[in-house]
Amino acid sequence: MHDNATKLFGTHDLDLWFCHGAPKVLLPWPRAGGLRTPNAPRNEFTYEMARSPIYLTEVDPRELWASQSWVLREHVNYYRTGRWERTCITSADPEKEANRYPLIMIDHLGRKVIRSGHHRSMAALIEGRPLIARMFPNDPDGAIAITPNVLYGATSRIPHTVCATEAEAVAVVWDGGRALCADKDVAIGTVLATAPDFPISRLPLEPGERSEWPRRPAARAIGWKSSEQTDVSGSYRLCTTCGGLKATNCPFTGQVDRCSCEPYPDDESSNVRELNVNCVLCQACGLQVARGHSRYMFVICDSCRVRAKEFNKRAGWVAIPQGIHSLVNGGPSLEVTADLTELRVRAWGDQLGAMFSTISAFHKWGREMVVDRLRGFGLPAGTTVAFDHYLYLCDQAGIDADDGWRRLEAHLGASKGEVDQ
Repeated sequence: MHDNATKLFGTHDLDLWFCHGAPKVLLPWPRAGGLRTPNAPRNEFTYEMARSPIYLTEVDPRELWASQSWVLREHVNYYRTGRWERTCITSADPEKEANRYPLIMIDHLGRKVIRSGHHRSMAALIEGRPLIARMFPNDPDGAIAITPNVLYGATSRIPHTVCATEAEAVAVVWDGGRALCADKDVAIGTVLATAPDFPISRLPLEPGERSEWPRRPAARAIGWKSSEQTDVSGSYRLCTTCGGLKATNCPFTGQVDRCSCEPYPDDESSNVRELNVNCVLCQACGLQVARGHSRYMFVICDSCRVRAKEFNKRAGWVAIPQGIHSLVNGGPSLEVTADLTELRVRAWGDQLGAMFSTISAFHKWGREMVVDRLRGFGLPAGTTVAFDHYLYLCDQAGIDADDGWRRLEAHLGASKGEVDQ
């Protein structure tokens, strides 16, 4: 084992090697020379290797040798998120077959040389875990990898959980585990449920075999603008007690998202708390994420906002709030003039109070709707579930945006789309 790699192993601190936030640093492993000497075999990744079944093995990252000199901080950080393990999407060159998995080649000197995957090797080293990679030469495994966390076969030499159904396998993958599926349909269904953009051409289908596998809903979120869409797949977990979102690193701002079970720190001022308002699930459909961390945030998704405006127009009042601030909801304004009367001030205050009461009640209703779904899925209070797994369970149960709206209209006393005024 190499000294620098051993010192870095399991530190969980990127800054120990990327000092002062450096974007690019030398690798901690020695450079493997002599790869192309006249008398040594060429240690290259060939076309035949690329087309061979993908067998994975665990490699101790402290024992590696490098075939390049540098790594970039942003790519190492990407491989610490777990997204590659779930989706097989690389941080760069995703179209290159040789880049899908780290490639370790044992050269003529017996060294384990990284031919591809230096950033993934660096992430494994920092986190103190084995590197999952393809190794040449190596013995075949009992399972073929479709994605790093979905294996198709009967046995495997790398850690895994045997899963007989798609629901079991999806739950394992979204909890960061590796699912071993003996049934091909279960394996393929699990991949498409956890990696919606996975290319069909990479699935283990025989030549001429046709498949009509349905795509699963991707976890999406609305941003500052209603038309802005951001992929937040893998970013959130859902509290099964209150139905709130939790994230250690909000994909929009990098801040912490707390569910309502977790109070704000005592040292936060009221203004800071207002700006740190959590991201929330759409309180109408409960299927998309609305960006928080602003007093002017929306609490319903883009498509639900259109329906809310129509509903409010028929109702003649803000029955379904669009945000948490009165200005977002078209709240009453008070112009200070010389003829301003106490009666007008009181009327404005009453209108504003009624709006705030509606906003609070709507927020409570949205959380209760999500909690009711979670209980229906058999998920007890006191734990968390990956938001993407929650979407998968909704999809399996046939729950779509219309389900939320049927509940909401019934809650508001609507009948056949007509509001009782």
